[in-house]
Amino acid sequence: MPGLGGEELPERWDSLSAGRRAKNRVIAAAARGTLELATGLPGRAAIGLGARLGRLAGQVARGERRRAERHLCAALGLTSGSAEARRLSLAVFEHLGRSAGELAWAWRSAERVRELVRFRPGALETMRRLTAGGRGVLFVTGHVGNWELLAWAVRLAGFPSSPVGRRSYDPGLTELMDSWRRRWGSTTLWRESPRIADEIVEAIEGGVSVGILIDQAVELPSVEVPFFGRPARTVVGPARLALARRIPVVVGWMHRRPDGVHVVEIAESPVAAGVRQWVASWSATLERAIRDEPAQWVWMHDRWRGGAVER
Repeated sequence: MPGLGGEELPERWDSLSAGRRAKNRVIAAAARGTLELATGLPGRAAIGLGARLGRLAGQVARGERRRAERHLCAALGLTSGSAEARRLSLAVFEHLGRSAGELAWAWRSAERVRELVRFRPGALETMRRLTAGGRGVLFVTGHVGNWELLAWAVRLAGFPSSPVGRRSYDPGLTELMDSWRRRWGSTTLWRESPRIADEIVEAIEGGVSVGILIDQAVELPSVEVPFFGRPARTVVGPARLALARRIPVVVGWMHRRPDGVHVVEIAESPVAAGVRQWVASWSATLERAIRDEPAQWVWMHDRWRGGAVER
């Protein structure tokens, strides 16, 4: 099935100098060590530390923060350079740091995951109904809220799941990401596999729900659909696969409330009139979720960048 993956990763790792490879290994080791250290902090100290480090990163990484602020202003009609635009752009980085801290804190026990997460009434019932026949679902989501914690929560609620991910050019970072996703039983399906479409179908037929993030512009067959009032290149392969194999689809995400608890929303997505319309409906659902809590999305990503799209 074209449009889901199978593209070759750039041979960046092999082309790097010995010095650059050594630097990347140090970065990966530092990231692993920091996360491991954070898992041992008392109470919820890891969450607070993550939030502070995230905010500091936003203050230091001025280019990334300015990009996030520019996208926030274009999407939400904010004034560039205003106090609100700066507040929200810094809140994005604080959210990402807090999310990392939450994962570190929740690593120690499944009860911590459950303490952090609540499912909206009807969410789990939707999953039970659609998986009652022994198949999984295609779980469409985005980088909304703490999306890695969402995967843990769904798995611990009794639904075997596997995310589709992209390998890093750095093998050490790929291993780190995979090890965290495996913590509560999720196995990553790698987008670069030439059999990725078959692997997704095999997983779903075997009762595993497969999570796919659709809110970033990627170098895969895509269509343009509206996203915050502008055309955004959005991958089309998942919709084609679900339509061809009659796979049930849900759109889900989570938001962090002011009290620190995350609320998971899951809704069935009936087949639309056509593939483009189906993808557009998924994107519109995620847009509404982002508008509810704009600080809990990755605004530094260039969602509206150009590229080849299907007509």
